[in-house]
Amino acid sequence: RINSLQSQLLIGGHKIEDTPAFRTLLQAEHRRIRTEYERRLREMERERQAVEEDKAQVDRYKQVLLKQRDIMIALTARLN
Repeated sequence: RINSLQSQLLIGGHKIEDTPAFRTLLQAEHRRIRTEYERRLREMERERQAVEEDKAQVDRYKQVLLKQRDIMIALTARLN
């Protein structure tokens, strides 16, 4: 009860959620959270693309190694 009375005194008897200062701070916090979320989303998308490119590069490298192996097998067969 004392806490309730003190909070009413501090904010003029209104609920804190109804005060303009609270709403302004809430909007600022929403903007901050949204900006952080968007930044992390962009970062994750860049990381996903990098992983995708790395996979493609590994696949190309595997193909080159397989081709090289086949050439070595063919050359060895010619020598024998």
